[in-house]
Amino acid sequence: MKEGDEADAEVANSQKRTTSRRELARNPRFEQVSPEVGELDESAVEEGLREDPDEMLAMLADLVGATDRRLRELAKRLAASLFLDIARRGP
Repeated sequence: MKEGDEADAEVANSQKRTTSRRELARNPRFEQVSPEVGELDESAVEEGLREDPDEMLAMLADLVGATDRRLRELAKRLAASLFLDIARRGP
């Protein structure tokens, strides 16, 4: 177990890591959700949420760590919007 400065360095290093399109493409739905670099198809995300919400939310979490900066920002924005909608609706 890492402690102190070593733990801080490990956290900082892990925050720098991103996920490539090749890695993201392991998810069969990825090409529908992000057909091109820098694109996020919100209708494909909505469809995924209807079919398998847990899988889609996990994928969205992965997209937030994408190497593709534009995709990463779009995913962050969409995730924030989704969670605000869920919070407003309540349990």
